[in-house]
Formats: sequence, structure tokens, C-alpha cells
Amino acid sequence: MKNTPLISVIIPVYNTALYLPRCLDSICKQTYTHLEIIVVDDGSTDNSLEICQQYAKQEKRFIVLHQQNAGVSAARNRALEKTSGEFISFIDPDDWIAPDFYANFMSAYEQTKAPLIWGKSVLTPTTNPSFPKETPHTVLFNLEDFLVASFERNDFGTCNKFFHKSLLKHRFPKNQKRAEDWAFL
Repeated sequence: MKNTPLISVIIPVYNTALYLPRCLDSICKQTYTHLEIIVVDDGSTDNSLEICQQYAKQEKRFIVLHQQNAGVSAARNRALEKTSGEFISFIDPDDWIAPDFYANFMSAYEQTKAPLIWGKSVLTPTTNPSFPKETPHTVLFNLEDFLVASFERNDFGTCNKFFHKSLLKHRFPKNQKRAEDWAFL
């Protein structure tokens, strides 16, 4: 794995024990395995922290951090300071990803060298998960086209995007409770 780029996966966690195992399992089962998984427990009062610690005991790729509740932006920013990867991915703890999620992103990067790759997200019922089966395709945007497409699709989240670390010179806004993803993008 010497020449295999490391992907840092950032997961901010706050009281999501019900969904967290599905999320973490989906990351552990990736076909692209050169991952560091940074979980920041943001002062959970349920057993989210214990779940994260249990995964870290079983899986050496996990880094579990704990902090007083300071919000999702503070949790993501703390994780960003700890990343070692050439690429950064953000996953919310109530999301889960297809087994080839990171393999597809790496393939798209190898083809395009684009520093930001935008994947497809699919809303599914929580009791019946499914993933798109279509073959991924690549579209290159300049900055203006990216912003227009984001507005048209109402897609300002970070969880379906794959960032080269060189892009991330800024951080999430600390005092913003909603739409922090939009501000970050």
C-alpha cells in the first residue's frame, strides 16, 4: 500500500447510537481499504462514544476523539486537524455508503485529477437500504458551473463529495448551527 493514497474519513458524532453501527460497518466494508477513520464524539449523552470505542478496539484504522459538545462544525474542524490522508471525505453518522464508494472516487480522481469529486447521494427508507447500481460517470466543472449545479440540485452537503487535501485551507464556521456544509463549500 506504499503508493496507495490514504483517505481520511471524518465522522462527527452526537447522540446517534441508533444509526452509528450501520454507518461504521459500511465504512469498514469498503473495497478501497487504505482509510483512516476519524470519529469525533461531540459530547454524546447516549452510548455513541462507547460504540465508537468498540469499533476502534476491533479496527486499527479508527481514531476516536472525544470533546465537550461544541457542535458539528467544531467536531469536523478538530478531525481536520488530525488527518493524515491525501484525500478527505465527510460522512454523517446517520448515513451509510455503498461498498465501492471510495474505490469509485479514487477511480474518478485517477481519470481526472480533479481536486473535488462530487458523488451521487440517494435517499432511502431507513428500513430498506439500497444503493444506485448505475455505472458512475465523470463531469468536470469549473467553479462557476459547480456553484450553479449545487443550486440547481440543492446539494450543499459535504457527505457526497471527495476533497483533495490541498483544497481544504479553510474550516467549517464555528458558530453556525445550520447550513455549515454550504458555508464550507
